[in-house]
Amino acid sequence: MSLEAWGDENPFDADYGGWSERAAEAGWIDPADYSPGVIAILQERERQETEEGWTPEHDDQHTDETLALVAALYATPFRLFSQESAEDHFLFEDPWPSEWDTSWDKRDELDRRRKLVIAGALIAAEIDRIDRAAMRDSTS
Repeated sequence: MSLEAWGDENPFDADYGGWSERAAEAGWIDPADYSPGVIAILQERERQETEEGWTPEHDDQHTDETLALVAALYATPFRLFSQESAEDHFLFEDPWPSEWDTSWDKRDELDRRRKLVIAGALIAAEIDRIDRAAMRDSTS
């Protein structure tokens, strides 16, 4: 969820930790209206913004659509490509974006559900990035 949606004059000064619990307490959302998967994706997106610093401004720099690529890589049940070398077959390299630090790649360390939650949050980030770009384009 975008920080601006909460109406703060300076969203970067605000404390967004636990927003879903506060929103539920205020009656803005009813967690019962959402599946556990949707709640987990919302919480992961919040964690990416607040703990990792992947703000909307940062995401807007990914015009190469690598947010969607990495989401797809996390969403697959197995690695799409593995690095192999032999005379009787081709060599394919994992499509992890070269401009993304390999230390951010946690696909081999996480369980299936956690990888899908991260993929969902990255997809949401890419959708938001596309929407913000479209809004900028329509006002210029």
